Amino acid sequence: IFSIKGGGTRGILATIDADELDVGIEKIFSNSFLLEKRMRIHASINGMKSTPALNEIFINGINVVRTPTFTIKFKEDELQQRMDGIIISTPTGSTGHSYSVGGSVLYEELDVLLLTPMSSVNRMPSLIFPDEPIEIRNNFESKIVVDGQNIFEVKAEENINISRYEYDAVFVRFKTRGLRQLEKLGF
Repeated sequence: IFSIKGGGTRGILATIDADELDVGIEKIFSNSFLLEKRMRIHASINGMKSTPALNEIFINGINVVRTPTFTIKFKEDELQQRMDGIIISTPTGSTGHSYSVGGSVLYEELDVLLLTPMSSVNRMPSLIFPDEPIEIRNNFESKIVVDGQNIFEVKAEENINISRYEYDAVFVRFKTRGLRQLEKLGF
């Protein structure tokens, strides 16, 4: 992906600004670029797989008058928490919705997932998990929102499996920058 900032103020994933397009194309044709891989994740429910998410998958209860109980299972461990929803972010997505509700910012090249609770009754903190499948259930009907674009409905107590998508997103870059996202956020 050769990302070009076309407007706005941040362009977190952009490689160049629109007015630098000619220079960028010259660099590509002269083989003066790097490739940066970013992990993506997807949800699967009863064999149906969601579209891949570069940023996050958000799961929330449909019933707004009762607080659902989410069960999070990782390997053999399981915990239950009452909360309005949960955000499962990639390192790329950690600077978006997860960060805006108090989640940590992850270094972009890590192969981990960040789970950030939404309005947890017991004030559960964000959790960082290794890049391995995570199973989530909710005792109420839920919606799964993938990168803020695609929405899927899930029945109560249905297993939602979150795992790494088989293909990473690959971005064209002209220089290495660690903490690119923090820099673009103004830190």
